[in-house]
Amino acid sequence: MGVGLTVSGCSSGPSRIQAIDVDPADLSEAVLEAHDTDGNGALSSEELKALPPVFGAQQQYDSDGNGELSAAELAARFEKVFDPNMGGVLPVRCRVTRNGTPLADAEIRFVPPKVLEGVLPPASGFSESDGIVAPGLAPEDVPENFPNKRVPVMRPGIYLVEVTHSKLQIPPQYNTQTTLGLEVFSQLLNGPPLPIDLKF
Repeated sequence: MGVGLTVSGCSSGPSRIQAIDVDPADLSEAVLEAHDTDGNGALSSEELKALPPVFGAQQQYDSDGNGELSAAELAARFEKVFDPNMGGVLPVRCRVTRNGTPLADAEIRFVPPKVLEGVLPPASGFSESDGIVAPGLAPEDVPENFPNKRVPVMRPGIYLVEVTHSKLQIPPQYNTQTTLGLEVFSQLLNGPPLPIDLKF
């Protein structure tokens, strides 16, 4: 099933950055179709493991606290994540650690899950000595009217997170078979950097 995705402006003002407009109900149906393996119309914790960005924030989705996510609960959260009024691009800061210690020189890639492939562009960046990384879009994915192309920004959305390193062998559960995922949207970016902690 299609996700019902288009690109639209945040407002009528020509200077505003265009937002990727995701229909929350359509995305919810697509997520259920892809991950509801028992066909009961909801996603259990076990089923959600295949969608790390939602699994990691399950409590924020599960408004009735029954341990499963319904189509309505998914759509309600997606409305917040993909709110076109909250900005078309966002500056994002993450902190990469290995067993709690900052990990420098790691490449961090934010990759859309399959239900959003071709809709959300990926973003990437390298961590500094303090583990901080500011992932950014590839030049061709930066909106044309974004004023400073050198400032790293991302599109709001839900992402798989892949971590690699030129000198460390990072286990596959953090890259090729990643179990890491994060939501990226404005309400989460007023606090500390988003945490990415590797345990190996």
